[in-house]
Amino acid sequence: MEQAVTLKLRITLTAEDALLLQETMRQFALGCQLVSQYVFDHEFVLDQYALHEALYRQLRTESGLKAQMAQSAIRLVVGNYKTVQTQMKDEPYTFQDRYTGAWTRCPRDLTWLRQPLQYRKPQLKLVRNRDWSWLQDGRLSLNTLAKRIRVTPHVQGFEQYLTPDWQLGTATVVRNGGHYFLHVAAIKEFPDVDRSQVQDIVGIDRGLRFVLVTHDTAGHTNFVSGKAIANKRAKYDRLRQQLQRKHTKSAKRRLGRLSGRENRWMSDVNHCLSKTLVANASP
Repeated sequence: MEQAVTLKLRITLTAEDALLLQETMRQFALGCQLVSQYVFDHEFVLDQYALHEALYRQLRTESGLKAQMAQSAIRLVVGNYKTVQTQMKDEPYTFQDRYTGAWTRCPRDLTWLRQPLQYRKPQLKLVRNRDWSWLQDGRLSLNTLAKRIRVTPHVQGFEQYLTPDWQLGTATVVRNGGHYFLHVAAIKEFPDVDRSQVQDIVGIDRGLRFVLVTHDTAGHTNFVSGKAIANKRAKYDRLRQQLQRKHTKSAKRRLGRLSGRENRWMSDVNHCLSKTLVANASP
């Protein structure tokens, strides 16, 4: 049995390296948008080999991406479209036309998309030991369009995942709140669970009306209402709309602080719910 986690490591880098990394992230997003537009214009072709033949040289010349980055851009877009396709097969989407008000049920494929998937936010996918690697001095080597840079990761709290029994994979560079983060996928193989030793099974369902519903083998069912959470998120939404209508610098700064506050509050709510769930399920 495999367990997969994502390590969110904040990285420290110089101002010069930050500019190089930011430009690489911007060009990678442009490359992803180029691939997405091609997929949309050619009847949603998702064959990675065909996309490589059609777009590899164009990605190298127009976006300036290196060989592995061009491959990663194609792979990322194909994966995103396949995810949307799988979601539509499981549960077809219905939407309301903004002009007529009529509700339309989308078909179980990608033909209902009216525009290609958008990649506006700068991002970057790095392949382990090709685009990024761990150095002996504890720093990370990251590939950019100009050169490789060395950055310092903050690993406090993640030491248990940086052992040889955890296999590190593809990393994603993101920028949030003026800081850069490296999201690294880590996988570890665990022995399969002996079902004969399992004493209780708890089923969990997450939703909006009831943020958490649990049911165990003893027949006990617990409901956690999501009304208070929905009301508070609606309050944040109304405040965002008011600030966005002002179009001032102070309003934009307030929007940034507001976004971070809401995210921290929601993370705390989910953390409290998960701890309560584990405590109730423990013998």
